Amino acid sequence: MSLTVRVKGTNLAHLVGRVDGMSFDRHLAEIAREFPDWTIWRSDAGRWWATRHRLLTEEEREAGSAMTIDADDSEGLRERLLEQQELLPPADPET
Repeated sequence: MSLTVRVKGTNLAHLVGRVDGMSFDRHLAEIAREFPDWTIWRSDAGRWWATRHRLLTEEEREAGSAMTIDADDSEGLRERLLEQQELLPPADPET
């Protein structure tokens, strides 16, 4: 079930406590579990944000990695987080 609230063509889903039948807290918790190296939150304006728990190396910054990202909704944030994962070099198995 998907919830969309509109007033004169304006989507107000960010003003209510549920999206797609799930609470915002549940969406936040799911994304936080999937991406434990990030802090996830939703702003009062309804945007979804994530920031890393550690500083980026120069190599990561040059590769296009971001310290903080945002998106319009939880799925958009998940997509941006997956994009960020792809930018990181492979983990060194000896560390």
